[in-house]
Amino acid sequence: WVDEVIIGAPRCVTSDLIKTWNIHIVARGCNHQRDAGGASANDGYEVARSMGLYREVPSKWPELCHETVVRRIINDRETYLRRNRDRAAKEDTYYMGKSQGTSPLEV
Repeated sequence: WVDEVIIGAPRCVTSDLIKTWNIHIVARGCNHQRDAGGASANDGYEVARSMGLYREVPSKWPELCHETVVRRIINDRETYLRRNRDRAAKEDTYYMGKSQGTSPLEV
């Protein structure tokens, strides 16, 4: 599982980036189209490799890549907004009932 993803991370992983963010693993999907030429010493992962932090993980490229995730988020935006509005309304009802001294289930 992933603990955190750094949005907008630079292509080249530096020792400063690793130290600043306390990074323990630098992962990359192994089925990516750019893997065809093999690992290059100047591919942006050199520092992570030298520190023993680089890992390749199975990936379902091209079915699942960053472009697919972004497209899904854009397509599902309205669903997320509706869900969050519904949750906010339920929370408002709960807290309103609580401040009035009634059980939220009685409202």
